[in-house]
Amino acid sequence: MHTLTKKPVNASETVFGHFDNQITYSGLTRYSDSKLVVNAFVRTLSSHVSSSEVIVNNPCPGLVATGFDKQLPAWLKPIMFVYRKVSARNVEEGSRTLVYAASVAGPETHGKFLQHNKIFQGAPFLDQD
Repeated sequence: MHTLTKKPVNASETVFGHFDNQITYSGLTRYSDSKLVVNAFVRTLSSHVSSSEVIVNNPCPGLVATGFDKQLPAWLKPIMFVYRKVSARNVEEGSRTLVYAASVAGPETHGKFLQHNKIFQGAPFLDQD
């Protein structure tokens, strides 16, 4: 879960200032935070581009077994190893979501978050104006 649920942006600070603050920084949640920011960006970008010109969506392949987490702390590596063995897709399976989003997904996915080739709601507060 992104950190904004536990440490929301104060009215007195900017979003960039919030994420740049060493006091509120958490390396374990930064990935989730970045996914949230990308989701917000795609929603905003899609409002400036017609889906008849280009479909802008946000595909997520889910957990894919790669070497991406080699830099994890030593105590977390065995946990992630087991988690990946049980839950992760291989690279070919993970890439199918990207191919789907780029070539098959229709205008109903414009500005949406896609996971498992389906539209997912995402963070509800992103729906607010």
